[in-house]
Amino acid sequence: MGIRYYEKDAKAASTNYQAVPNTDTDNQSLRPSITNNDSHYQGTTLRGKLTADLPKLNKSKVFVEYEQDIDDSGRNAWSVGGETSLMNKGRLYARHELASTLLGDYGLDSHDEHQSTIVGVDANYMKDGQVFSEYRVKDGMSAREAEAAIGLRNKWKVQDGLYINTSFEHLESLEGKNNNTATAATVGVDYLAKDKYKFTTRAEKRWGEQTDTFLHSFGYANKVNDDITLLAKNTFTLQENNQDNRERKIDRFQLGMAYRDYDSNISDHLAKLEYRYDNNGLDTTSPYKKETYIASLHSNYHPVRRLTLSGHYAGKYNELTSDDITSNTITHLVSGRAMYDINERWDAGIQAGTMWSNNHTSNYLLGAEIGYSPMANLWVSAGYNVKGYHDDDIASGSDTQQGAYIRLRFKFDENLFDKNRPAVNSRLMANEEAAVK
Repeated sequence: MGIRYYEKDAKAASTNYQAVPNTDTDNQSLRPSITNNDSHYQGTTLRGKLTADLPKLNKSKVFVEYEQDIDDSGRNAWSVGGETSLMNKGRLYARHELASTLLGDYGLDSHDEHQSTIVGVDANYMKDGQVFSEYRVKDGMSAREAEAAIGLRNKWKVQDGLYINTSFEHLESLEGKNNNTATAATVGVDYLAKDKYKFTTRAEKRWGEQTDTFLHSFGYANKVNDDITLLAKNTFTLQENNQDNRERKIDRFQLGMAYRDYDSNISDHLAKLEYRYDNNGLDTTSPYKKETYIASLHSNYHPVRRLTLSGHYAGKYNELTSDDITSNTITHLVSGRAMYDINERWDAGIQAGTMWSNNHTSNYLLGAEIGYSPMANLWVSAGYNVKGYHDDDIASGSDTQQGAYIRLRFKFDENLFDKNRPAVNSRLMANEEAAVK
C-alpha cells in the first residue's frame, strides 16, 4: 500500500524524451515518448500492490497493482505483470498497464484512456553489467505505437567508494504516427569513499528524430558534525527541436543546510537557497524566460515529547519575460503548525499562515488535521483547510490549499533502524524528558 502526490506544471515542454528504463518489473514506469499537454494538474493517489512468488515455477513471480486518485474517480490505473528466471543468467519479464491517461512517473489525467505493454529480457553478461531488449506497445493490441529497444547498463568500480555508471539504449519506432527513434547514452560518477561527504554526478545525451536532449545533474552532501549537514544540488536540461532549431534551457540549483539537535532531538531546522531558470523557446505561441530566486527556512521545536511546534518562512523574487515585456513579483510566506500526540498512535494539529506579494494580494491559511502512526517515525494524516493558498514555487503542496487533503510524513536518517535509541524513537522517552534535556 502507498500514497503518492503528483503535479504537472502548465506549459510543460514537448520533450520526446525517455530515460533508459529500469527493467525491474516491480518498478517499471511506462512513459509516454511525447507529451505536449499544457494543462496544470495535481492530485494524491492511493496505490495497492499484490505480489506472489512462484519458486516452483522457475523462480517466477507475478503481481497486480492498482492506483486511484482520491479526488477524481476518473483518474485511475491498473497493471499486471511478472517475470521468470532464464537459467539463473537473466530474466524474461512483462507488464501491461491500463490508465485513464498514462503519465508514467508523474501522475494521472482523466482526458483519455491508454494501454501500454512491455515485454523484455535482460541478462548479466559480466559482473555489474547487464544487457536488455524490450518490445513496447502503446494502446494495446491496436499497436498505434510500437517500439523496440535494446541497451546496456554497467557499473565500473574504479576503487573502493568510487564508481562509474554507464548505459546505452537504442529505441526504434516500428509503428505509429510519431517517429520516436532515438539513441541515448549516460555516464555517471559516484564518490562514496568518505563518511563525512558524498558526491554524485550524471550526464545523459539523447539523439532523437524530433528532439535532442541533454541532461546533467550533480549532488553533494557534507556532514560537518553530528548536528549540521550541508547540501548542494544542480540539474540542467537542454531540449533542442531538430526541425526549426528552437530550444529550451532549464536549470535548478539548490543550496541547503540542515541542523538537528542530535543529542536531545529538541529542535531541527532546514535552510535553503534556490535558483530556477527556464528559457522556453519550444513554445511557439508564447515563448518566455523566467528566473526565480527562493529563500526558505523550516523549523521544528519539541518542548515536550507530545508537542511539536513548526514554523515556515519562504520568500521569492520572480522575473518573467514574455512578448518583450518583463514583469517581476516579490512574494513572502509565513506559517505555523502545532501537532499534539493524543496517544502512541494518534495525533492532531492545527495550522495557520499568510502569503502576500508586492502586487497587493494576500491569502491566508487556516486548517486542522488528525494523523495516525502505523509505525515509528511514519504518519498518515488527513485534514481540512477552511482557507488556503497555493504557489508553484513556495507553497505547492496539497496541505496548504483550501479543502480536504491527505499527507504522508516519514522521518529518516542514518539511524533509521536504531529504534531502541530514545533520541531516534521518541516513543521511548518520558513525557517531559525532551524538555529536561
